[in-house]
Formats: sequence, structure tokens, C-alpha cells
Amino acid sequence: MRATDLLALPAGVLLRPADTIEETIRDRLHHGPGDFILTRPGSRTRSLLIDAAAADLLQLFQQPRTLVDAVIAISRRTGTDPERLLAEALPLIGHLRERRLLVVAGSDEANEI
Repeated sequence: MRATDLLALPAGVLLRPADTIEETIRDRLHHGPGDFILTRPGSRTRSLLIDAAAADLLQLFQQPRTLVDAVIAISRRTGTDPERLLAEALPLIGHLRERRLLVVAGSDEANEI
């Protein structure tokens, strides 16, 4: 991944508060207040439980943008040091890229399944 790549959530990816998920599924999750579920219906990728801070960052990728632009936006809004925020976000971003839950905008992977 290059710093200039525009990243986006693929079409059809759902990011929903964990407490809105069907009760039988929710009971199997070990979620906390403010947690979210990131899922891509129709894919073989399992849903992912993420915290509110990660969901806040990922919501920015509903529109294509670079990781740096997203980090700066969050940093300005929250007053968080952008270098620290980037360092904390990189493992999550890498994991989501591997699972194709965050993709290069305009790529074949960005299309709905």
C-alpha cells in the first residue's frame, strides 16, 4: 500500500453498532458498549468486531481518501496526536487490507460481491 492510495470500504460493506445485531448472534459476541461489527455480506470473510474509535476512522472511508487524510481528519476532530493515531491505526488498516474489508478505491475489490 502506498501513502497516496485512495482507500475505501468496498461496496456493500456494513458497519453497524454491535448492539443492533440480532440477539442470538449478539449473545455470542464479547462486545462492549460502543463496539461495532464490520461485515461484507456475500464474502467468505468473517465479520469483525471493532471498537468505537476504529469505527470512527473507518466511517471516513465510505468516501475514498488516503490514510493520511483520514488520520488528519480524526486528529483535528479529537485533538489526538496524528503520529500516535497513525501508529495505532496501522495494524488495523493492514489487517483490514489483508481481509479485503478496506481496498484501493476503483479496484475490482471495491465492487459489491
